[in-house]
Amino acid sequence: MDLTARTLLGMVRSSISAPRAAAAALIGQNLPREAGWFGLALMAVGTAILTHLSFATMPEETQSFFAEAMRSPIRTALLQWAAMLVAVQLVHKVGRWRGGTGSLADSVLLVAWLQFSLLVAQAVEIVVQLAVPPLGGLMSIGSLILLFWLLTNFVAELHGFRSLPLTFLGIIATMLAAAIVLALVFTLVFGLVGPKG
Repeated sequence: MDLTARTLLGMVRSSISAPRAAAAALIGQNLPREAGWFGLALMAVGTAILTHLSFATMPEETQSFFAEAMRSPIRTALLQWAAMLVAVQLVHKVGRWRGGTGSLADSVLLVAWLQFSLLVAQAVEIVVQLAVPPLGGLMSIGSLILLFWLLTNFVAELHGFRSLPLTFLGIIATMLAAAIVLALVFTLVFGLVGPKG
């Protein structure tokens, strides 16, 4: 597989214009299982780097507000890694539960590629924010739309789902359920370890 910058950017463009075909082509590469996991770890590091670069371009008051959360790039990378692991499991297990046929290895590969595509979009967003700050908000909205566009198509192709609207609704429902479960877990954990009396 050609991993030059030109080829990778071409693949990102193809993923945006024809995401199902791009996902099928990626799966068809029959890459070793380790490639997906390595890509996932690499994307966690890359996301952490770009997140902190983006943070450095924010206004001073915003940096002050998020200073504690953005203190450690290593922690950011670990949190991103954990988030992607959760995403992989949800994409794989919920899809299979709904009758999909995608494998865990292909789920890992597509989540890693999804994150790479979003990283490219984030890099463009940082450049635009620096060059034309008023467009920063529009770029953020565009990145969110791109996330759901790619995720919906990738999940549909991975599991052999025909309907994109139903796949999208399933993703939204899964995200809401996961958010509720995480909120309950955090409430229980911090409620138990918090100050007594």
